[in-house]
Amino acid sequence: MMALRETAPPEKVEGMHPEDIKAAIRKRGMTLSKLALDNGLDESCCRAALIRSQPEAEKVISRFLGVPLHRLWPDRYDESGGRVRHVRDEDTSERDDSHRLSAVAR
Repeated sequence: MMALRETAPPEKVEGMHPEDIKAAIRKRGMTLSKLALDNGLDESCCRAALIRSQPEAEKVISRFLGVPLHRLWPDRYDESGGRVRHVRDEDTSERDDSHRLSAVAR
């Protein structure tokens, strides 16, 4: 019987944990909501940035903490501060007819 070769899963580059980001902001006497409002964003934008990409809010948080974007969210930004594009972000104009949104539009 042939032995299976075990391979290590690809390493996931992790940035700061969302709770650590919240704690760092709170330690500086600020809240995510106030940070957003003080920078002309909707009250929930900075909170949402901890869950999903919100480029303007991410920049506000990065500037406030003095931590580069790629250190906070290495899966979203490269070292130059450019956005990392994921396959799901690519052009979706070629969806087939079975896509649920395409089917509803008919």
